[in-house]
Amino acid sequence: LKFERFDFNQMLRETVALFEEEKKAKYFKVLLNDNVLFLEGDIKRMRQILNNIFKNAIDATKDVSNPKITITSRLLKDDRKGYFELKIIDNGHGFDPIFLKNAFQPYVTTKTKGTGLGLAIVKKLVHEHLGFVSAENNRDQGACLTILLPIRQKK
Repeated sequence: LKFERFDFNQMLRETVALFEEEKKAKYFKVLLNDNVLFLEGDIKRMRQILNNIFKNAIDATKDVSNPKITITSRLLKDDRKGYFELKIIDNGHGFDPIFLKNAFQPYVTTKTKGTGLGLAIVKKLVHEHLGFVSAENNRDQGACLTILLPIRQKK
């Protein structure tokens, strides 16, 4: 890993813009906390995390008449101080409840195409950054992926 300090919000906005341009659609609603600006991490791997998550969210919403992917960030102030939280919430089909327990395991997928490695790679990369990732279904529709990452890496 090559850790460096970078503007995470800028990277996230650039990644969203690329996905919207490629898909010719406005899927994303971005609600970022401006207190979460700079992060220490491996830029290449952070981009890979975002790419994998956004691809999954777009796939999950492809059969929805009004697809929405909401991205939020916030600085944590409780016992997890020093971390920020990134949430990616979609209004797609959500996770199959049986699949949800194994969502981050390699080669586990409910899709007809793909390898089932996307979320496993996300988990590995988040853990390399000393972070945490979890997935859950929304109450009404869709799924939510939550990532906690430290703002600074331990030396």
